Amino acid sequence: MKRKLLSLLALVVLTATAQHITQQEMQRIYQEVRTPYKYGMVIAPADNYHKIDCPTVFREGDTWYMTYVCYNGKEGLDGRGYETWLAKSEDLLHWQTIGRILAFPADGANLWDQNQRGGFPALIDYEWNGSYQMFPYKGRHYMTYIGGPGTGYEAVNAPLSIGIAHTANDITMAHQWDTQPTPLMSYNDKEAQWWEQLTQYKSTIYWIKDKQHRIKDAEKYPFVMFYNAGGKDATHPKGERIGIALSKDMKRWRRYSGNPVFAHDSDGTITGDAQIVKMNDLWVMFYFSAFNPTRKYNAYNTFAVSRDLINWQDWTGEDLIVPSKSYDEMFAHKSYMVKHDGIVYHFYCAVNNDQQRGPWDGATSLSPHRSAKDGEASRRSTKAGQPIVWKASIPFRKRLTSHTILTTTTATDNCGMGTFTAAPSTRKHSQPNSRKANAISSSWRVWGHTPPLRSTIQNTRKNS
Repeated sequence: MKRKLLSLLALVVLTATAQHITQQEMQRIYQEVRTPYKYGMVIAPADNYHKIDCPTVFREGDTWYMTYVCYNGKEGLDGRGYETWLAKSEDLLHWQTIGRILAFPADGANLWDQNQRGGFPALIDYEWNGSYQMFPYKGRHYMTYIGGPGTGYEAVNAPLSIGIAHTANDITMAHQWDTQPTPLMSYNDKEAQWWEQLTQYKSTIYWIKDKQHRIKDAEKYPFVMFYNAGGKDATHPKGERIGIALSKDMKRWRRYSGNPVFAHDSDGTITGDAQIVKMNDLWVMFYFSAFNPTRKYNAYNTFAVSRDLINWQDWTGEDLIVPSKSYDEMFAHKSYMVKHDGIVYHFYCAVNNDQQRGPWDGATSLSPHRSAKDGEASRRSTKAGQPIVWKASIPFRKRLTSHTILTTTTATDNCGMGTFTAAPSTRKHSQPNSRKANAISSSWRVWGHTPPLRSTIQNTRKNS
């Protein structure tokens, strides 16, 4: 018996050792993905009555495409909800909105996703510095989305579930994707776990074709969904955490029994929006966290690393993106990262203290032989209803010149516009007053409560 116990202990130690990521490996990844140069806005709503969020980037041929979600309200309760839009770019810097790909159903249709359709493309090549192609499965492309019947921002009036949309048509063109009459997974499924029983949020599906890279003891499941959700139980405070679900066919999904696989277990803390990439033999998860008591700012982007997609080691060094400019002083969060031609592009959602939400900042890295000054952005005054024009200083690239270029392209319904390049600016921004008491939460993730002042939101989370 003693020998068996020793053998079991040795096995546990070896397993733990095998999962450990050395500090040298973590540091190497940080140096690879850090993006210290803020480029400025790349997509922004044309007025204050729309809010843009959650970028996802993929490539088709020589053209880059980005999906984003757009909320059609100024406050948390005055809009109908999320729709999903498509934009394109030739260089990852200048973007033109094409149109909707997940639109609201007709009024009175009374569908389960009647007022929320915020989508996230699935089956994108997850290799770092890879093709970033969105792969079809059985002749169709897929996209999961947060859906629900409640109006307003996200789950402010009703919990959200995860739906799936698909199309056999050209994914580079704006057209309505097909949806299903019921959710793919829901917060109130009988199989729903404690950590997701308040509401579900963003999800992304990865197709792991090589069996050797799949989750141990789950090799028969090539499709892995990472999703974040809100929940609590007797031993865990209310918060948002990341878990996974597995599938053989993109139709039927099994929740992983060890969920959640990644979290920061402090009251009211959000951990979510995972993007998974593979760097050699390591998996890297880019994610954001908000209202984390270990930080002086409201939200930030960083990463964690794993050898098996289950056990994740958090990076404890400098965060990848934090609030530092006038346009992201309230929230700098929700990342999507791409490496192309030796440059890392870090797309994220920026929110200022005036609740102007959704302009995405492209933060970039540079190759050693290139130099740049930190980017800055400032808003130009425009008349009501006119497109917003931004100027920014940017990292120099071979295809970019140092003179000022301002270009804008408008899109219907004020949910998107193009961007620009501009010469380096000497304007300096003061550091934001962190955690302003009157700041609105960027996501208002109070799971069914009205989004007033941020202090009220925090109290609501703790007392509910």
